[in-house]
Amino acid sequence: MKPALPKTYPGCWKRPSHLRRYKTAWQAIRRQDPELHARELRAMKRYRKTLRGKKTNGRATRQWKRKHSRRVAAGNKRWHRLHRQRRCFFCGRAGKSGRGALQRITRMLPDLNGRLVRREVDYCGSC
Repeated sequence: MKPALPKTYPGCWKRPSHLRRYKTAWQAIRRQDPELHARELRAMKRYRKTLRGKKTNGRATRQWKRKHSRRVAAGNKRWHRLHRQRRCFFCGRAGKSGRGALQRITRMLPDLNGRLVRREVDYCGSC
């Protein structure tokens, strides 16, 4: 059966259902045109091949990571800092959020050069 456009009626262009049927039929008619098919294939060659469900292909991602290694390292560090198990700075007890958990406190602690600097640390409250 050859695809055909749906019949029009007064006010049909305001109806989403009619527009949906019309556009579907219009595309079905266009798909039968061999010239359109060849044009679509030529247009698709411009795009790189990407696996389904992926935004970019692996080669492009690897090239970007090689070019922007500092940003990748900073992102990895940020991820690990956010997902690490928080521990008490003083006794090392692991903690979670909620009641009886670690609190964030500000303390003056020596840095790598020996100077005292203000730092936020996790504190369990029992040590």
